[in-house]
Amino acid sequence: MRLANTDPTALAANAGGGDRALLELTNVDLLAGHRMIPKETIAVTWERVLDGERLRLSDQLTIINLGLDPVAFPITIAFDAGFEDVFTVRALLDEQSGRLSPLEWHGGTLVFRYAGADRLERTLRIECSSQPARQTGTAARWNMQLEGRASQDLRLELTVSEAVVAGGAGPAPQQHSLPVAQETELDKPPDRGRQWTRVTSDSLLLNRLFERSANDLEMLRSSIGHETFFAAGLPWFGTLFGRDSLITALETLAYDPASRSRRCACWRGGKARGWTPGATSSPAKSCKSCAWARWRTRAKSRIRPITGPSTPRRSS
Repeated sequence: MRLANTDPTALAANAGGGDRALLELTNVDLLAGHRMIPKETIAVTWERVLDGERLRLSDQLTIINLGLDPVAFPITIAFDAGFEDVFTVRALLDEQSGRLSPLEWHGGTLVFRYAGADRLERTLRIECSSQPARQTGTAARWNMQLEGRASQDLRLELTVSEAVVAGGAGPAPQQHSLPVAQETELDKPPDRGRQWTRVTSDSLLLNRLFERSANDLEMLRSSIGHETFFAAGLPWFGTLFGRDSLITALETLAYDPASRSRRCACWRGGKARGWTPGATSSPAKSCKSCAWARWRTRAKSRIRPITGPSTPRRSS
């Protein structure tokens, strides 16, 4: 985002809610037309909210004129989309490039389309609450005119969707965790008040710490088929790590006794039930082997074996 061809200055940021972030921005000295707008005259409140059920990111921008005189300036926002497979980080599957379609502007809506080699068409649709005054490539420009102490809102909706390409070539589409036709019990949003043990104390900081920890764990809850687990590997990618996922599930037993994440497919498959200290096969190795077998079955191709631990060991 740019204000009259200048980058705004960040004043504050807060993402304590887990699924939302709030940013406070202001302007530097900028020249709009033939008039100089002093720094910190324009305030921008940018609220970002994630909706996992609808696969949507909602951006609410409130532009405020803190001065007494009217101001006029352009605001430009550039968009981009990446459709790379996160699992190529581990090079598990053969790389088969898809086809990125030319971007499309339909009024105030920008559409990115990607036809993958797995016969799935993935789409990112960006809807603007008001028609841009100018559209250049992936950038949109609005002309702001604000009276003294006035404000104006700009809302953006970024929605992800995918569908099977009719008659497309390539391997059969794999089961995906994006919207399904019929909602199951595992697809319903978790009732945090029911699932998580409530911890209260006379310390507001400690109370916020427990609440934030529970929210963060809920964000890490992922699924493969009908099995759920705590994902690991962030921020580069989120996937199943046997050791990390099992340890996290064990350490949250007292706070999340009804957690579905403990029912990892590897445990239900009986791979780690008979493990005892000192045994050759550990729960982490069994869990990793089970996930490895699942990916081999789905890929139906030769996969290079993984050697060494799931994550690098660090010593102090």
